[in-house]
Amino acid sequence: MAETPDAFLKRQTGKESGNAQKLIRFAVSLRYMAALLLIVQSWFLALIVYGLIFQQHDLANHYGSLALLLAAAALRFGFSVLGDRLSIQAAADIQHRLRCDLYRHVNALGPTYITKEGSGALLSSLSDGINALGPYYSQYLPARMLMLLVPLSILIVVFPFDWLSGITMLFTAPMIPLFMILIGKGAENLNQKQWRELARMSNHFLDVLQGLTTLKLFNASRRAGDMISTVAEDYRRETMKVLRLAFLSSVTLEFFSTVSIDLIDVFIGFRLMWGEMDFLPGFFILLLAPEFYLPLRRMGTAYHARMEAIGAAEKIQAVLESTSDSTSEEKT
Repeated sequence: MAETPDAFLKRQTGKESGNAQKLIRFAVSLRYMAALLLIVQSWFLALIVYGLIFQQHDLANHYGSLALLLAAAALRFGFSVLGDRLSIQAAADIQHRLRCDLYRHVNALGPTYITKEGSGALLSSLSDGINALGPYYSQYLPARMLMLLVPLSILIVVFPFDWLSGITMLFTAPMIPLFMILIGKGAENLNQKQWRELARMSNHFLDVLQGLTTLKLFNASRRAGDMISTVAEDYRRETMKVLRLAFLSSVTLEFFSTVSIDLIDVFIGFRLMWGEMDFLPGFFILLLAPEFYLPLRRMGTAYHARMEAIGAAEKIQAVLESTSDSTSEEKT
């Protein structure tokens, strides 16, 4: 059974990738610690605001909390920056290894394979295709792990303060990845078609450039230019279809996350007005509500990187699994 592009991408973080898998896991750990520090930061901020407004304290009474708040914010910033750099480094390592493997394999296949497949398509695989894999490893894989860890940690913190807000978060959270998957299925096929159009356009454009002298001699350069325009227009239409779906999914994710946050705000606001809830836990949960849905929204954004990477991986995988005609004859 042939390996799927998704499985091919995941396999690249295996043993042969060197330290890439460790770097990604360490990056996720740092980003998770940054999320935990955000919870701590929100708690100290809620304490300071509660003391200043309702307990009529001076700011001097909260110097300790303020110092811990600033320390948590500084550590969170450091962990986030370091996590981003490590995930980018892991993606660069995988891209470098894949680029070297592709280059060696194409050289081993020889000029016959290059002529059959088209040097333009192979060049786009070595350049644009490899570049498209970077966001998959630097954004999508960390976002997929944090999508479960961060909301679960916030739920554990929220439930002891207010079970109604916790229930609301628990039931509204699955709506975001559900619509992300439903929209993403159609966009994945469009992405793969877009990469095939790019390979066809690259082959055609390179052939025209190489035969430009001959086209001029036979007065066929204008016709060749019209053909390039047609191919480029086909690629533009496919790209716009992908972009339309991408914007649709982004609007959908933002809509559901905003409605979910507003629902929590309304529940807390009415109970604060009726005196059924204290200000401190209510304000603390209001600070955490946007952060609860933020990893889900980031996952929705990073999901587009996955779809683009799968479209590129399909061609890269086909090249790496190809064999030369001489090799095939020897096997038979």
